[in-house]
Amino acid sequence: MLCISVLLILLAALAAVFDLRTSKIPNTLLLWGLLLIFPARLLFDAPEALLSALTGSVLVMLCLFPFFCAGALGAGDIKLLAVLGLGLTPDGLLNLLFASFLIGAAGGLLLMAVNRGERQSRLHFAPAICLGLLPAICLNSQPLIRLPDF
Repeated sequence: MLCISVLLILLAALAAVFDLRTSKIPNTLLLWGLLLIFPARLLFDAPEALLSALTGSVLVMLCLFPFFCAGALGAGDIKLLAVLGLGLTPDGLLNLLFASFLIGAAGGLLLMAVNRGERQSRLHFAPAICLGLLPAICLNSQPLIRLPDF
């Protein structure tokens, strides 16, 4: 699992750098991440874990698509979260989403305070995803938030 964690951190860090420099996350970077994480997950985990990760990644893309349509998230951010979700457990993916949005909200409040609420200011979300990945990896099997059992 350490190999997968290193891949996830490297991918998230590169995506954050690209996002800060160009305001885009290249599809080639995400494709390379997919091509490295998917086989690593096949090698180190049971097939059921990979199926669970695939399901979580698809659900992330479906759930965050309305945010893309509203202009709140970029397509690269959503694809990055989906690719990172392949390397995490379902609880780890929820931790990643929760921590990323919490860090992103704090960054947005800080940006509004510094720029006095100018609407032209853009918040790059990939750095928040990168920072949110760290607690998600450390607490991969322990949820930060507990969802009710149905």
